[in-house]
Amino acid sequence: MASLRENIDKLESYLAQLRPRRSVDPLANDVYEEADDLRSFAERMLIGDTRADYPARVRQERESIRKLEEFWSKKAPEELRRYDPVFEVAQEVLKVAESIQLPKDGHLGVLRVIRETFGFLEAEYGLAVISQSPTEIRLSSGAVYLKLGWATTPDLSCSFGLESQPQRHFWIDDLLYMYGDRRYRTLPQELHLQTEEDVKGWFEFLAGVWRQYGHDVLANQPGIFDGLAQAQVQRDKEYTREMDCLHGTARSDGTGPPG
Repeated sequence: MASLRENIDKLESYLAQLRPRRSVDPLANDVYEEADDLRSFAERMLIGDTRADYPARVRQERESIRKLEEFWSKKAPEELRRYDPVFEVAQEVLKVAESIQLPKDGHLGVLRVIRETFGFLEAEYGLAVISQSPTEIRLSSGAVYLKLGWATTPDLSCSFGLESQPQRHFWIDDLLYMYGDRRYRTLPQELHLQTEEDVKGWFEFLAGVWRQYGHDVLANQPGIFDGLAQAQVQRDKEYTREMDCLHGTARSDGTGPPG
């Protein structure tokens, strides 16, 4: 088996050959996109990126390749066989990915930190871990879910809602706003979690907010999510007014926290 670096070089060579034909050959375009995805994935492996969920990505890429081959084997079987070398390299890359052990404590220890700082969720509210990746844990009581993880923005790092309404999300600033805690105005637009200490500090802050204001949400008290929805609307309106004053135009689309 070729080394990962050699397989990346092979994929780059195939991409250079495929690139000029993408606009005129749909099969070449499909193969190019798959090879480009795998090249990026292999480069993450090469640098030891601990954020990647390698088993999940392997399953995803194998399914993509299967669908691509199945579709084109019916439409252009002879043409598809021209790309066997690309698929052989793809399988070698995926075999390497399968052998990678995920860090037990997650990226920068985030899984360990979340378990330590949010241990009260299981003991006091019955939330249990139902899924995790190297950067994220999803907990649920069956009625309420909470997603916590390493991310680059607060809304991606902490979101929650009702299991019965999976498309309706709330964020930590919604919780702070509803309880009149002015810290909702000082949350950073971006998170810079570059060390384990950064991760620990951020999740200790979040755990403190949840201990202070989270009881009714975690216990799914009647009307609590209606109140959060109203708070979210009011907070978005407040942000829109501020942007109108500053810039003369609305800057909020109402789909998420203003940051």
